[in-house]
Amino acid sequence: MRCPQCGTEMPDGAQFCPACGADVRPATVAPAPAKKRTGLVIAIVIIALLLLCCAGGVAAALFVPAIRSMMPWASQSGTPSAPPESSAPPATDPAQDEAAIREATKIVNDFYGAINSGDLAAVQALVTEDTKAGIDGAAFEGWMTTAFEYTRGWIEGDTAYIIGREDNQAFGSGENGGVKFTLQRTGGAWLVQTWQPVDTTQVEGSDTTGSSTGIPGPLNDATARDVMTQILDARKVGAANIVRRLGSERFLRENEDPWLDGLDNSEYFSYSITTVKISGTTASVVVSETWPDGTVPTAYGLIEKDGAVLVDSWQP
Repeated sequence: MRCPQCGTEMPDGAQFCPACGADVRPATVAPAPAKKRTGLVIAIVIIALLLLCCAGGVAAALFVPAIRSMMPWASQSGTPSAPPESSAPPATDPAQDEAAIREATKIVNDFYGAINSGDLAAVQALVTEDTKAGIDGAAFEGWMTTAFEYTRGWIEGDTAYIIGREDNQAFGSGENGGVKFTLQRTGGAWLVQTWQPVDTTQVEGSDTTGSSTGIPGPLNDATARDVMTQILDARKVGAANIVRRLGSERFLRENEDPWLDGLDNSEYFSYSITTVKISGTTASVVVSETWPDGTVPTAYGLIEKDGAVLVDSWQP
């Protein structure tokens, strides 16, 4: 064989030319799958770079997953995949929540009734098993007859929270007789699990300030009538939690009594929406309200705030 560099005759199998020292070893040829793979990766990288330059982050967000799917051999051990986002629980039905709150409140009132009558067995039948162990005959020694007045409550899955006040500060109550009960749904029924003293702020609901959600906007005749129908229906049956969702911070602060008293007025109150006037992100609504003492026009003010429509004022 001859040296390709200088033409000197060389023995077969030589790796270097004895005359010029040129490297005459045969080049290593990569296997055909590796060549194709390398070419594919280079092509993909070039395309990705072009897309990144042209379309920025949006193109990258769409294209990078495609690149990974085309390169199954690429190791991902150094970059753990993010856990899938958990889906939010389905929205609860406000009417079902109100019914559950009423059921849980009845258990709390039955709890007080059993204590007032000194019926230890009845008391223990209204509490969870772990709570029952701490209740004995001496638990309510010296107890005076006490009534519980519901002010507000809410449901979270199989847990109910009921807040109110005692007319006599006799049992676990805080400032102004405030007490909060936690109940668990067990076998389809509510049972008292714990109770704790709370202050007037929690009893009156001021700690929910800013949590109003209203209904989705924009504000127009239909949404104005919708939010008014919902909040007036809620007042009719004493559904204070629905009122809290539909009233603005200002409305709740200025009109807590009687809107949040939880009283059922369905036998005494009816209404019809008379007029709706929209002006930008505010609206004036006149409602004809009928109470035992007659029918009167009542003015309401609505606002659109952060994409939601809320009742903001009330002028009886």
